[in-house]
Amino acid sequence: MNNVQIRTRSAGFIIALSAVLTTLPAEAEKPPPPPTSEAEAPAGLPVAYTQRPLTGPQWMLSPRLDFTVMQFKQEVSVLSFDFTAFLLDVGASISVLDDMTIDVNALSLIFGDPETDYGAFRVGATYRFLNAELVELGGTFMFYIDNAQNIVLNPAIPVRIHAGDIFRLDSGLNFSVVIPKQGDAIGAMAGANPMLFSNGAGIPVEPSIQIIDPLWAGLATGFGIANFDNAEDAIFVPLGFRVGGTVPIDNEPIADVHATFAFPHFVFSGYNDTIFTDLWTLNFRAQFFIGL
Repeated sequence: MNNVQIRTRSAGFIIALSAVLTTLPAEAEKPPPPPTSEAEAPAGLPVAYTQRPLTGPQWMLSPRLDFTVMQFKQEVSVLSFDFTAFLLDVGASISVLDDMTIDVNALSLIFGDPETDYGAFRVGATYRFLNAELVELGGTFMFYIDNAQNIVLNPAIPVRIHAGDIFRLDSGLNFSVVIPKQGDAIGAMAGANPMLFSNGAGIPVEPSIQIIDPLWAGLATGFGIANFDNAEDAIFVPLGFRVGGTVPIDNEPIADVHATFAFPHFVFSGYNDTIFTDLWTLNFRAQFFIGL
């Protein structure tokens, strides 16, 4: 057999072997992973207020500035109250996990008709233990101490319901225990708000509607009991009106601006008039969002 025949047969064998190998699955090569879905991809904070989560996203820092005007007028027997107070609060929250946010209100100042003084220090956390498509459920605990050394403990179960992209309902269950420097503790089905002579609703009902992505509006009402020891005369229903706007960059919010006008005790069983509008508050808030 000459060299030409050997080379021809060798070439034919190599071609046949290559054809067989190409039909076998390649064990060394693995198929590329499927593309990450939008649900799995890391997401920032939505621009739309109604789409914001109860907690998170992780390492989102949110400094805020609150300025509140409070007008209170009431006559009880021979006592008469009629004054205007201003409150300035500086605080921040940070989401250490997607499901956990820590909140601190460190700087608080009250001035106006009352003597200028420190307001109240607040610290607490919220943990989200249910994150379904339409409903979020969590647990919150807040600790307050005011300028008179009164302590307020405020455990709560916040609930947030999302309906489509334009509607959100914030509700839940709030309890508070006021431990005064002197005297007996007071229990309530209410949110703590020690510097405003008022309470947040024990069962808040706060619907919000997204008008356009950077603009939303809503109501703040609910039901509460300001003092369990005298529950019959301590039932209240707040009423508030809220509006807010968002400053977005690259489809993510960098700041929110809110305004809320409220009658904290719009309905109160303990006053002479069931409808009580002589206590009102006007709050302005600027909140910023910084991803770390």
